[in-house]
This record gives sequence, structure tokens and C-alpha cells, in this order.
Amino acid sequence: MQIIVASDGFDQIFQSDYFIGRVHSVFNNVINLKINGEMLTIGNVKIGIGPKTALIDEQINFSDLKIQQNMVVEKKNDEMLIEEIDMKFLYQPREIWDSSPELDYIKVSTDELYYKLNNLERIIFANGDPDSISPIVFDLRSDFKWLGGIETHPIEFTDKHMNFIVGRIKDLLNAVEKDVWDDVDDLAKSVIGFGPGLTPASDDFVLGLMTGLLYSSRNYMRDIKSHQHFIELINGRTTDVSYEGLVNASKGKVNQVVKEAVLSILSNCSIEEMTDKVDKLIKIGQTSGTDILTGIFLGIKLNVHKGEF
Repeated sequence: MQIIVASDGFDQIFQSDYFIGRVHSVFNNVINLKINGEMLTIGNVKIGIGPKTALIDEQINFSDLKIQQNMVVEKKNDEMLIEEIDMKFLYQPREIWDSSPELDYIKVSTDELYYKLNNLERIIFANGDPDSISPIVFDLRSDFKWLGGIETHPIEFTDKHMNFIVGRIKDLLNAVEKDVWDDVDDLAKSVIGFGPGLTPASDDFVLGLMTGLLYSSRNYMRDIKSHQHFIELINGRTTDVSYEGLVNASKGKVNQVVKEAVLSILSNCSIEEMTDKVDKLIKIGQTSGTDILTGIFLGIKLNVHKGEF
């Protein structure tokens, strides 16, 4: 199998003289590797490129192969080898993807942004996963008048996350709104790790929230420093894959599908283009895309309310 696209983060690690690591986890569309203390992902062409990801030139289901957790992965010349099952990944990328955040976009007007956000909320509840964390939006309205938006709770969207998580998210948003970052540190820790799956629902929500806040901020570097506070405190509180995603997102480095979605909301893209981009995000994972998009929506709404956009 040949790696045809790699992110700058993946390439930096591969270009070291030698490494040896292990398979961390195997799924249909990706395998995750732990190398030199870093989490790397190799995916098929069905997935979007991410900050430490490489894509092969085949539509393959990795779960159908003989790859097992903890198998040794070794670099030899321009190949990554899993010798136990005689598997090789030839590293000859045709493109190195830049994971840096794109902040030089042309901003949409505030009035147009309000219009796009109202449409975005409708998209979340028309096309999103009904088992996602998204119904918190309705419960938060009594505390945050700046949320506004649609009034009717779609009956097919469940509230299974409400009792446990909504109070914690209210407290977290209150702290972010008031810029009380010492409180944000502790409150974020109480939210992280809630929900099933490789990337728990609350983690996906926080990833989206950070992304919405950072990309819509007037002072991006200040916000990166703020987000680093709690990121340093959550190691060991969630899955390895989710933690890696949160660390990257705290720097504005997110999966290409996430980046394109948030930029389509904030820039002068048309409603049609925004709809296409956020629909692609919604399709990530089972509920992950909808959970991330809910966080992005709230992060942007909050910054607009604070006059940060």
C-alpha cells in the first residue's frame, strides 16, 4: 500500500532517521499508531486528512486485515513495516498537507453571519444525528439569551445527555463568557470524557467549541494561550485518540473537514456552499460530526455576543 497524502505533522515524524512503535487501534477506515509518544493515523481515501494523518491510495477496510493492537511498526528506508503480518506502507506522498489554521479568510458581515448561524442551527437539527449532544442548545437558551435561534425541539432528537452534562456545560460557557479561565480549567476537566466511543461526545463538543472560538476570535494567539491551560490538565481523563485531537484543536489544528466547515460559516461563502461543507462534517463518525458542529455553533455565537468577531 502506498501513502499518497500526508500531513506536515505525520511527515515530520516519518522523516526521522529511524523509529519503532506499535499499533494502537484498528477500525474500518483507519489504523492508529503510537510512535515516539505521538499518535499517528493511517487512513483510506474515505476519510479527511488531519494534523497527524496519512492517506493510502486504496479504499480498504483495515478491520478485514490481520492487523492487531500492539503489533510492532518499524521504519525502514521509505517504508513503514508491520513485519508480523508482512504488511508494508510505502511512503511516497504526492502532497504534504499544511495543518496550520487558516485565519486570513475574508470575514462575512455580522448581519450575514447571524443569517448563516440561523441556517446552521436548522441544518444541525434537519441533518444531524438525533443521538448527538446537540439538544443541549434548547436547554441552554434559558441561561444564555444570546443563543436565540429556532424555538421548536425536534421530537426525534433524544435528551439522553441532558441530566449528566448540561449543567456542566452551562458552567463552562459562563466561565468562557466572563473570561474566567481558572474556572474554565476545572470545568473543562469535569466535561471531558463523557460518552461512549473513541472520541466521547463531550470531547467532540469541546473540540468544536475551541475551534469556533479560535477561528472567530479577534485575538487568536491570546485564545490559544487560554486553551492551553486546561489541555495540560486533561491527559489521562479521556481516550488517547480524543486527547490527541483536543491538543491539536487547542492550537487551531483540526481535520480538513472541520476546518472547511468552520471557514464556510465565517467567510463570505454562500449558504449553499456552507450547507455542503457542514453536511460533510456531520457525516464524520456516528455522532461526532454533529457534536463537533454543535460546539462550533456555540463558540461562534458566544464570540459574536462578546464582540470578539
